[in-house]
Amino acid sequence: MKFSFFLRALFAPALALAVASTSVFADDQTSATKPVYRGGEWRGYTQQFNRHIATATAALNKGTAKLLFFGDSITEGWNSGGRAVWNTHYASRNAINLGLSGDRTQNVLYRMDKLPLDKVKPKAVVLLIGYNNITATYNGKSTPRETAEGIKAVVTRIKKIYPSTKILVLHVLPAANLTEVKRIKEINALLPSLLRSERNVTLLDLTSSFADKKGKILPALSGDGIHLNKKGYEVWATKMEPVLKKLLNE
Repeated sequence: MKFSFFLRALFAPALALAVASTSVFADDQTSATKPVYRGGEWRGYTQQFNRHIATATAALNKGTAKLLFFGDSITEGWNSGGRAVWNTHYASRNAINLGLSGDRTQNVLYRMDKLPLDKVKPKAVVLLIGYNNITATYNGKSTPRETAEGIKAVVTRIKKIYPSTKILVLHVLPAANLTEVKRIKEINALLPSLLRSERNVTLLDLTSSFADKKGKILPALSGDGIHLNKKGYEVWATKMEPVLKKLLNE
């Protein structure tokens, strides 16, 4: 009995730490269609989130934005690997990048509730989201159907905020993992029927410009099989430009 008590006393702090760590790193993925804060400290998400909200709020409060980009790290990458391409194509259009690394559809919905989006009246919104919902790399737990419905939920939320704004929804871009490629294809196959009746919504499939014959992302466009390099952003911008110009009435 005394030895058992000693063991409990010895390991109690470690057990408490383990429980605390579990809660600290918990990732709430309750629904792809409802606003959810992505809890935990994965890659310092809280700091990223707070910094993003502050920066985005300051930009939106200027009231000059005519073009908004929503998404995850692939969209956020316009600020890093895609910066030169962004400056060429979007800086002069008073665009704001609202991408945030690690986000899923439900997290974008949550961020929308925390940003002063009513301060601007954009002519167009570009949306690329869904990869993190299904990838095992980042513990995605949504099915392709749930992810597609989550994308539609984001579109519905944008339309509620901006009833007359044109929305450009991009198909989820390919990845290097063939299991994920299969899921991505399932998501993209569902989007046309889900968004067909949505007014002011255009669906753009860039897969053929990014994928090889197996459907995997071209190595020349991505350094890690997920995120885009400068060449990848150049292809994105080039292929999207004709559609975007039309939506912006340029």
